[in-house]
Amino acid sequence: PKRLKAAVLHYLRDGGPCPVVLETAYAVERFGAWAVYGRQLTADEMRLMALAADLAAAYKSRAASESFAAWASKNPAAARLLGEAEALTNDG
Repeated sequence: PKRLKAAVLHYLRDGGPCPVVLETAYAVERFGAWAVYGRQLTADEMRLMALAADLAAAYKSRAASESFAAWASKNPAAARLLGEAEALTNDG
């Protein structure tokens, strides 16, 4: 999950390549797992897709907010997730 968090944040912040897990999460949300994969998803696949989508939503929500402090107090889980991803990208 650490690499995934860093890759998703890099994509959103810097315009890097879209991580496959995030792209797939959007496709599954739009078309359904059977249409994309032709099978049920595993628990790990669902968890990773949810993580990527949640991080993307948190980033976009914070970007639309005028006040980071107000946003963080209203969205503590999203702020924590975004903070974890930012810490990973700032380490190196």
